[in-house]
Amino acid sequence: MTPWAWLLWFAMVAASIVQIGRSTVVTDVSSFLPGPADAAQRLMIGQLRDGLSTRILLVGLDLERALPDGRPSPAQTAALAAASRALRARLAADTRFAWVANGDLEALGAERERIFAARYLLHPDIDAAYFSTARLAQAFAELEAGLVSARGALIRPIAPADPTLAALHLAERAARRAAPAGDAGVWLAGGGTAALLLMETRARGDDIAGMRAAIDAARGAATAVLAQWPAGLAAPAVAFAGAGYFNVRAHDAIGQDAEQLALAALALVATLLVWALRSPRFLALVVLPVGSGALAGYAAVGAAAGTIHGITLAFGITLIGEAVDYAIYTCVQADERGAHDARFWRRVYLAALTSLVGFAAMAFSGFAGLAQLGLFSMVGLTVAVLCTRWLLPPLLPRVAAAAGDDRFAWLPALCRRLRAWRGPVLVAAAGACALLAARHPAMWQDSLDALSASSPAENARDARYRDGAGVPDLRLMVSVHGADLEAALERAEAAARVLDALVRAGRLDGYDSPADLVPSRALQRARQAALPAPEVLRERVAAALAGRNLKPQAFEPFIAEVAASRARPPLTVDTYAGTVLGAWLAAQIVRSDDGVTVLILPRGAAAPAALRDALAAARLPGVALIDLKGDVETLVAQYRQRAMTAALAGTVLIFVLLAAQLRRARAVGAMIATIVATVALTAAALLLLRGQLTVFNLVSLLLVVGVVSNYTLFFSTLSPAPAERQRASVSVLLAAASTFFGFAALAFSATPVLAAIGQTVALGAAAGFAVSMVFSVEADAPR
Repeated sequence: MTPWAWLLWFAMVAASIVQIGRSTVVTDVSSFLPGPADAAQRLMIGQLRDGLSTRILLVGLDLERALPDGRPSPAQTAALAAASRALRARLAADTRFAWVANGDLEALGAERERIFAARYLLHPDIDAAYFSTARLAQAFAELEAGLVSARGALIRPIAPADPTLAALHLAERAARRAAPAGDAGVWLAGGGTAALLLMETRARGDDIAGMRAAIDAARGAATAVLAQWPAGLAAPAVAFAGAGYFNVRAHDAIGQDAEQLALAALALVATLLVWALRSPRFLALVVLPVGSGALAGYAAVGAAAGTIHGITLAFGITLIGEAVDYAIYTCVQADERGAHDARFWRRVYLAALTSLVGFAAMAFSGFAGLAQLGLFSMVGLTVAVLCTRWLLPPLLPRVAAAAGDDRFAWLPALCRRLRAWRGPVLVAAAGACALLAARHPAMWQDSLDALSASSPAENARDARYRDGAGVPDLRLMVSVHGADLEAALERAEAAARVLDALVRAGRLDGYDSPADLVPSRALQRARQAALPAPEVLRERVAAALAGRNLKPQAFEPFIAEVAASRARPPLTVDTYAGTVLGAWLAAQIVRSDDGVTVLILPRGAAAPAALRDALAAARLPGVALIDLKGDVETLVAQYRQRAMTAALAGTVLIFVLLAAQLRRARAVGAMIATIVATVALTAAALLLLRGQLTVFNLVSLLLVVGVVSNYTLFFSTLSPAPAERQRASVSVLLAAASTFFGFAALAFSATPVLAAIGQTVALGAAAGFAVSMVFSVEADAPR
């Protein structure tokens, strides 16, 4: 069997290396959300993965730390404005960015030209009455007043062709989308301490390499600009915000965790095993099952998903603690001849099977990311156990003497003494259950914050920059779906009427709708039909100007522009190609196999629930509010309920497996008491330490069940022979310590998902080992 086993091992390793080489590493946070159940949820997850918000970068030339009193001087403000314009010019020429804005209206010449040309198809007030004599007379009166006001220099160039100032009104409305007014002509945030630039990358939100290249380009351009900063003035720092930046930060943090935590776990486990077994040879050999399992796990994930999540990569270090357990059991529990009986291997297989049930809860969790962790662990653990069974025994050193020396003589005696604590442990477990019941359901945190690796300071800077640049709250979107773009735009116009009512009521500051820039063809035709013929308009202009200083002949360009608009072809998305508005517009139109979805971005929605209720009351087909935070939290909460049911079912399955194999009521009762007490004490301790639990703690608790079932399996079937009893106790101690160190290293991860899993399993392994000793049972103990 051994030659064939080695041949199979070589084939598996070779195939795994090839598959891993074909797989790519991704780090998008949406992988750790439940799988979407319908079209709306698919759109929501898609926006989290590659929506407009994921491609937005905010760059700040920030003086906040350089100003003790937080007040920039006029010279510093002028220098910030000049640097902002210079940086915008550099980045606008960089093909890595779809568009770049800094609040400077002078930089939006192309946008102004296109809005001016299409103003009579875009203005929301265009109807037959708009060009009536009475309305024109009112417009000319306002124009006369405006020409002598502070805005006169702005109005005078456009007045002959646009006396109603329709283009100016539209430009001001569009400016809220692309360039809100800022001090010194550019965006300045934090009381003028930071000049801001807003840009969209061409790289997808989940293209980490492309996003990093864009960030590096922006940093390099900013450094070059700041090299010209005036001498004698405190220079600003270059700071970033936005989802794209945070995605790259998360990717780097995961990569750092995968490297540093793996080394820490390896060092801890290696030190433990060399000290305990006095066998460097064992330490070298244990790489066989651990390394083989890790390779097979990564290859399985790559083959199933095509990609390997960075968190899965980092999670591989936990296999060090779990897979090494079986090598320890095999090495330490061998007799003086290095042999094992069939009963030992049955217990190893049963222990592995119970662990696999725990990992299966992750594999079938409904979270793509957790499914990767589960599949990796199931395949990795299976391969590790098979390597331990068929390849390792002939190679292992004899460590029975080391396991049986005086250093561990205290362990069997401690087990016997701890049995007196069964009552207090059961009381403590009951108290833990009471605490959990009292705190439920408030003890659960379903917020996206549980996935965020950004610091509070970074979140505060992101909010400050978004507020300074007037970026809409991209967590809220009104989704308008139609069979095609025209149908979606018509429905968006109906939704806009609901939103306008909320704006008038003061419950919404405003909104950005693609239909504002590309009205439906039906609406454009209606507006064209309201435009008067040239001779009719000429008569009305003359009548409206009667008795005024303005001459009708001066407004012939106005009459010509209206005539041109009557014959103008319909506006399309392509009308704005190559402009900031065009890029922003394209990001708000999502095409899919079942149609087109238009995204309306609300601004200043203080109460998302009220916005949702208003849209629901209107009963508009295809219209729904997407709350990227609230809806995801609802989705996670719904999943948590399902996961809890699955966890209970998995735990019961483990109990059934143990009972079916052991068929000894006393041992099975001890195991059930151990598992229940461990889970209750671990969950209560986490709740007291963290304040709240996440769904990742919940899934990890089932992993704890699988791990602790291994410990209690051996402690509930202790041999009456002293030597065998000590070897079994020592093997469980070392296995539990290895698992603890492997997951404890993970607990220090900067990635919240990994930290939650590491904290839960490390605490559970320690508690499980202690409780297993409390409920230990000798196989042939007298009754």
